[in-house]
Amino acid sequence: MFGVRELRAIAEFEQVYALFEAIWRFGDAAPPVTVELMRALTHAGGYAAGAFDGDRLVGASVGFLAAGDALRSHVTGAVVPGAGHALKLHQRSWARQRGLARVTWTFDPLVRRDAHFSLAKLGARPVAYLPDFYGVTGDAIGLGEESDRLLTEWPTAPGPAPVPAPGCPRGAAVALADDGGRPVPGRAAARRYGAGGGPRRRRAAARRRPGRGPRLAARRTGRARRAHGRGPGRHRVLQQVLLRCGEEGVKITGVELRRIAMPLVAPFRTSFGTETARDVLLVRVVTPEAEGWGECVAMSEPHYSPEYVDGAADVIRRFLLPALPPALDAEAVGRALEPVKGHRMAKAALETAVLDAQLRAAGESFGRFLGAARTRVPCGVSVGIMDTIPQLLDAVAGYLDEGYVRIKLKIEPGWDVEPVRAVRERFGDDVLLQVDANAAYTLADAPRLAKLDAFDLLLVEQPLANDDLVQHARLARLLRTPICLDESIESAAHAAAAIELGSCSIVNIKPGRLGGYLEARRVHDLCRAHGVAVWCGGMLETGLGRAANVALAALPGFTLPGDTSGSRRYYATDVTEPFELADGHLRVPSGPGLGVEPLPEVLAEVTTATEWIAL
Repeated sequence: MFGVRELRAIAEFEQVYALFEAIWRFGDAAPPVTVELMRALTHAGGYAAGAFDGDRLVGASVGFLAAGDALRSHVTGAVVPGAGHALKLHQRSWARQRGLARVTWTFDPLVRRDAHFSLAKLGARPVAYLPDFYGVTGDAIGLGEESDRLLTEWPTAPGPAPVPAPGCPRGAAVALADDGGRPVPGRAAARRYGAGGGPRRRRAAARRRPGRGPRLAARRTGRARRAHGRGPGRHRVLQQVLLRCGEEGVKITGVELRRIAMPLVAPFRTSFGTETARDVLLVRVVTPEAEGWGECVAMSEPHYSPEYVDGAADVIRRFLLPALPPALDAEAVGRALEPVKGHRMAKAALETAVLDAQLRAAGESFGRFLGAARTRVPCGVSVGIMDTIPQLLDAVAGYLDEGYVRIKLKIEPGWDVEPVRAVRERFGDDVLLQVDANAAYTLADAPRLAKLDAFDLLLVEQPLANDDLVQHARLARLLRTPICLDESIESAAHAAAAIELGSCSIVNIKPGRLGGYLEARRVHDLCRAHGVAVWCGGMLETGLGRAANVALAALPGFTLPGDTSGSRRYYATDVTEPFELADGHLRVPSGPGLGVEPLPEVLAEVTTATEWIAL
């Protein structure tokens, strides 16, 4: 996980110059950028950022403002896997915050990993093929070759970057062919070149073909990489394969719906009811290369939201699976399921399972995919409504002893001011304290809610009805305590409306309520751009859902501790290896996909029903 920040000081630019020298070894050749130029660009409003692993600079990027509302990324280099991806996400966010429509850059289309990174992983769109764009290169990587480049652009509009083709799977490839000077998808076969058939000769030959431009491709996987060997007897392989939309790809072979019964270690009471156990719906997506898991957070009864677990299973079975794209592509899932109105928790479970399978196949973690900036996250705990105040104080004391860094108290009319007063008086002002009403109040209760201002709370969460942004905006003007919205935020569009109306100054991001982790990331990006704090809420998830939540909570905009409690807060035995609190934090899983696996023996013991649906 990396922290990415803008650079401004001469000393920082000198670090970037040294990093680029270590990567390109340009020696006496012209460097891609100088210390003086970085200083001038940033002073004029340009872009320079570094990716840091602790205090160590592991990647950097420099760009400038270009015509047509664009940030032109001039050079990006990294020495640690994942740092380049983190820098690109930072570029996109930086450009979007400044009203720029896209990020553009060029890359050598004969370098397989660069083509995969730009076109397949980021989903940038090819714009133009630029023969010998920089002239003959002189650094140690270019080896004096001509510098053919592919110009790409990456939209900055809210939401994830587009993908070049639905279902771009592991093992697929992206190919480009020239049509009137513009790259377009096309088919090509692997070509073997003998001695002397290096990129320069291949490019010249391609330009000489009458009526045909260069076919340039990059395989996503496989052992054939660009060879730098030169001279007699040395061969190079330029692999050129097309992924035509929908024709190839790793197919989803089937989906399993699994119900498990998870008893809670203690009853959990909120303003809408008491839970003693969870009836959990797990979704398992299976492909020939990997399988992925998603956890549906819908409750047994439709009290927190209109969704409930039996209904979620039914809508997945009858409506969502028939609409699911056949290829393994999480980005396409949301678009395909959009015609089905609502049912966000069901959609989130299915999309998460697809994303988990996709990332496991690619060997990429949830955290790295989402853009996590930390390797561990601070954890708060949610404390339910108790029968007595002494019982509440004992529970809070126990959680503080375990190391939780923030306490959230559930409240309702009749259980609000006095419990909060008792906790504050017992544990002091240093404890981070907030309350959650779960929509239990009306605007007429504003005078009572205003009494909570005396206790220096971090926030009051969802005091009014979930569908009433206007009344929340009025209440916000009556309270000193910041208002946080939970149930009211079901999409990035809802978050934008709430921010515009002044309905809240903090947002609780729950991926299940939002329809999945891709939409959750959009809400994060939106709030961060508007200076609105966010934190990650919880829905009593098992280790499968908790793993994804912890990865999400590691994004840079999550500045408040979330409800990402350790496993034993709710379950004596989790379905995965338990998440253990260490110094008030949970570690972000770093393995492929969710980074955790269900324990077969535990899963078998708690399973109440399974259903296999072949696709």
